[in-house]
Amino acid sequence: MEFKLFLEDTEKRPIVSFDFDGVLHTDVHPGTIHPINYFASDLTPDEEMHDQLRKEAKDNDIIVVSARHAYGDMYDAMEEFIRNYKLPVKKIYATSGMPKRDLLEGLGVIRHYDDKDMTAELAGTDIEFVLVGEGGKYENIQ
Repeated sequence: MEFKLFLEDTEKRPIVSFDFDGVLHTDVHPGTIHPINYFASDLTPDEEMHDQLRKEAKDNDIIVVSARHAYGDMYDAMEEFIRNYKLPVKKIYATSGMPKRDLLEGLGVIRHYDDKDMTAELAGTDIEFVLVGEGGKYENIQ
């Protein structure tokens, strides 16, 4: 009896994470705290990052790790945005403004895309950090 196909289907894939604000969309209020009515309809998708996310999804499971709160309208807007743009995201995590390092490490994330420089925060981990700039431009930092 051959079980190879079953084993391949259940094999755990690497996890790659993307920040939400300023990464999956153009930040319409850069450098400010977003108002409570900041819904998905206010956000302009960053097509280059969506393409990169879909490319990463071919070989990895994709999650979103955002500093937004884990409840209410702001979280709902992330879900709506991801659903509207049919992004292949397995799960959304919201840290409510807390550092992301422990969550990323605990989940076993291999690469994280963020518009905030997390070089110092991720130092000493095995997580590759990718700094995302204006217009979906990005560079691997570590």
